[in-house]
Amino acid sequence: MARYFWLSEHVNQNTEGWHYELYRPWKRYDAVVFLKSMNDKAYALMKKLQRQGVPCIFDVNVNYFYQEGKEYYPSMFPSEVQQEQVKRMTQNADAVIADSSFVYKQCKKYNEHTRWIPDIVNTSNAGFQVWKPDGMKLRLLWSGQSVKLFELLAIEDVLLAWRDRLELVLITNDLEEINRLYPEIRTRLRKLLSNVEPTIIPYESIQQLFSVYANGGVLVSPRFLDNHYNMGHTEWKITLAMACGRVAICSPVPSYEQVAERSGGQGIQVCNDAETWSQAFDALLSNRFDWEAESCAARKVVEQYYSPVAVVPDHIDWMMKASQLRAEQL
Repeated sequence: MARYFWLSEHVNQNTEGWHYELYRPWKRYDAVVFLKSMNDKAYALMKKLQRQGVPCIFDVNVNYFYQEGKEYYPSMFPSEVQQEQVKRMTQNADAVIADSSFVYKQCKKYNEHTRWIPDIVNTSNAGFQVWKPDGMKLRLLWSGQSVKLFELLAIEDVLLAWRDRLELVLITNDLEEINRLYPEIRTRLRKLLSNVEPTIIPYESIQQLFSVYANGGVLVSPRFLDNHYNMGHTEWKITLAMACGRVAICSPVPSYEQVAERSGGQGIQVCNDAETWSQAFDALLSNRFDWEAESCAARKVVEQYYSPVAVVPDHIDWMMKASQLRAEQL
């Protein structure tokens, strides 16, 4: 809900004539957004509202449309029921918001009235400061659900080769979630973690995450791209850190590549293989890396494309378009 809280906060404080709030069934609305809500109850509500002339927008932030590729833990991919639910909501909504460009392509197959609107990052809450390593070790930051720590295995050999020069910081939840991984993956991950000896910081809130990022480091987001679920991820994992001025090193997820294109390659580096990851660590530990320019570039691209000032006008415009589309159906 943080993403929609930041959106509504900006709208309500800065946009005259508009008000965003959590849905209350006893109130009358000019439009209703279904944020990843797609079960039978949500679908029935959408059809009821549409009959009353209320435009309904379906917001899709992950690729639930089909299963394809390698699974690393049970139920990692959407179930057949979830696949049918997301298609039904997409087809019947007056308009659709896709939170990543990859998901946009999937939504467009089922509803031509689809727009890509990226995840929002409230840069005013993100403390910015330039940081650079002050010793022989490079501080790496990773955040996410602990079951997703298996993604570190995508750069397993690189982390092991550089472990004497790296300090890995994991902001995550209870590590018991690792037990959900398939045995072979779980064993590899536990061995990797025992070798690199990361610092574990229990996740508390987005604001706490910003505080950790403000203390410095380099955000890493390796991803296995052998499944279409991962391909659909938004850029939120990296833009939260980049808003604090943290340089991001990441795998070629489509949304990450889009951030790199928008930034002109500054403040972020997309690494396609072990060699480019290793080269990135080498550059970051050298004297030739311009930390001030790269940190400022990381912050700038978030302000320019992912901040409330950048995202809210597009969101409001799409609400208006959805209203027009519903009116045409009546």
